Amino acid sequence: MNLSNDTFDFAIRKRVKTIRRVATRSLILVLVCILAVANIAAGPLWGDSASADVSGFSKESSELILPDKAATGLVYNGTRQQGYPNGVYPTAKYTGNGGNLEEYHSPFYVKYTGINGTHYNPPKTLSAGYQEINDNAPTNAGSYQVVFTVPDDAPFILLPNSLEFSIAKAPALTLSPLSAPMIDAAGYQREFDLASMLNLPSDLGGGPAYSVTTHTANGLTAASIDPKTGTLTLTSKGGAGLSTSDTVTVALTNMGNYEDSTVQVNVGYTAKPDAMIGGVQAATGLVYDGEPQQSYIGTPQATYQVPANTSPDTYNGLFDLTYSGTTADGTAYGPTDQAPAAAGAYRVEFAVPDSAPVVATPLALDFSISKAPLAFRAENASMIAGNAMPKLGYNVSGLQGSDRVTREPLLTVVGDTASAGSCTIAISGAVVDNQSNYEVSYANGTLTVSAAPQPEPKPESQPQPQPKPAPEQKPEPAPETKTLASTGDTTLPGLLALSTGLAALIAGASFALSERPSRQRLHGDPKQK
Repeated sequence: MNLSNDTFDFAIRKRVKTIRRVATRSLILVLVCILAVANIAAGPLWGDSASADVSGFSKESSELILPDKAATGLVYNGTRQQGYPNGVYPTAKYTGNGGNLEEYHSPFYVKYTGINGTHYNPPKTLSAGYQEINDNAPTNAGSYQVVFTVPDDAPFILLPNSLEFSIAKAPALTLSPLSAPMIDAAGYQREFDLASMLNLPSDLGGGPAYSVTTHTANGLTAASIDPKTGTLTLTSKGGAGLSTSDTVTVALTNMGNYEDSTVQVNVGYTAKPDAMIGGVQAATGLVYDGEPQQSYIGTPQATYQVPANTSPDTYNGLFDLTYSGTTADGTAYGPTDQAPAAAGAYRVEFAVPDSAPVVATPLALDFSISKAPLAFRAENASMIAGNAMPKLGYNVSGLQGSDRVTREPLLTVVGDTASAGSCTIAISGAVVDNQSNYEVSYANGTLTVSAAPQPEPKPESQPQPQPKPAPEQKPEPAPETKTLASTGDTTLPGLLALSTGLAALIAGASFALSERPSRQRLHGDPKQK
C-alpha cells in the first residue's frame, strides 16, 4: 500500500515539471514577439530621409556634409550674409536600415552667434525646406559662428555641426575736405561741428571717435576736437595776415562697418568784420542806495557776418565800459570804468576790446540816479504849564548804506508854555553823510501843555460853642410802691422797704449840696453890708 502511493506521487511530480517547462517556453515566445513589434514601431516616420536603423535605443552620430566649409572674402555691403556659399543647402548623412548611408535634408535649426568680440545673439530659428538666406543671418562686419541642429526626434545627432566665418569692414570712407574760415585776431576762437559738416552714412555700425592727428600753425595757436561729438575748436594767433592758411587733419576711428578714415580741414583767414553792439538798454528808476549801480539791463553782444557763413555770428566776450557824467552836487564824474554810486546824470559807453574778432562803433546809453528821500521827524512831547521844559527828541528814516547823521537837528518850541494849550516843536538844520544824495524833509512835532493843578481851599474858622449849664437836678420821685400779692414769702417786703429808704437819703444829700452857696453868700465877709 505504501509503495503504490509513493509511485503515484512520483508520477504526479513528473507531470507538473513537464507543464512548467511548456509554460516557460510559451512566455519566452510571447516576449520575443512583443519586442519584435516594438522594434518595428520605432522606425523613422519623417519626410525626405529613408528609414533608419537606430540599433536599439542609442543614436548614431552623423556629419554635416553640406555646407562643408564657410564662405570667405565676405565684406560688409549692408545686406545679410549667411556665412556659407550661396546655393548650398544644409544636408546630413547618417547610417540607415541595412547599414546604408542615407541623406537628410530638412528640417534644420540654424543659430548665429557673434564670436571674438562681436556682439550678436539672435534666437535659434527653423530653416524649413531649402531656404537659402536665414532671416537671422548677420549684416554688420564681425566674426560669427553658425550652428546647425536637427529636431530631438531625429534618429541621429549632428557632429560636427558648425562653421565660423567673418564679414570684413568696408573700405575707408572718402571724405571731401572741409573749409573752416577764421578771423586774423589774437585769441579769436571758433567751433566747427564736424559731425554735421561731414554728413556721414547712417550705417557706420558704431563710432566714430574723432582725433586731431596733425595741424599746421601759420595762423593757429591751437586745434582740438571733442572725441565723441566731433566739435572742432580752432584758436587764432593774430597778425599772421590774410594770405595765411592752415591745414588740420582729423581721424575717424572705431567705426564698426568701415575702415578708419580721415578728413582734411582747410583753414583760411579774413579781416575783422564790422559788428553792431546791442542787447542792452539804459536802466530806469535808479535811486541812490549808497552802492555803485549797474546802469543797464540785458547782456551786451556784437553781431557780425562772416562771408563763409549763411547766418550771422555773435561776439559774447568781454566789453570795455566807460562811465562819465555829473553828480548831484555838480562834481564831474569820470571817465572811468567804475559804475557811479552818487545821485546824478551819467552816460555809459560799450566798446569791443582790441582782442575781439570784430570792430564796432561804441554804443552809448544815458541814465540817471535820483536822490533818496530822507525824513527827520520831531517826536511829540508833553509838560505841565510853568514846569521845566521836557527833553525833546527826533527820529530819522531813509539813510542809505553806511551814511550817518553828522550834525543833530535843532529842536525849538514855538508857543507859550506857561499856560495850558499846545505848542509846535520845530525841527531843522540836520546834516548827514553824502547830503547831496538826499532829498531832506522835516516834520514838526507837538508839545502838549497841561494846566497846573489848583491848590485845595483852607477851611473857614467857626465860633466855638459855649457849654450849656447843666440842668437843675430835681430829686427823683420815690419809686412807686407796688403791692405784690401775698405769696407767703416775708423776705421781699423787707427789701422793698430798704430800697425806699436809700432813695430818700440820696435825695436829701443832693438838696443839701445845692443849698451851700446860698448860705455862703449869706454868711460871707462881715464887712459886706
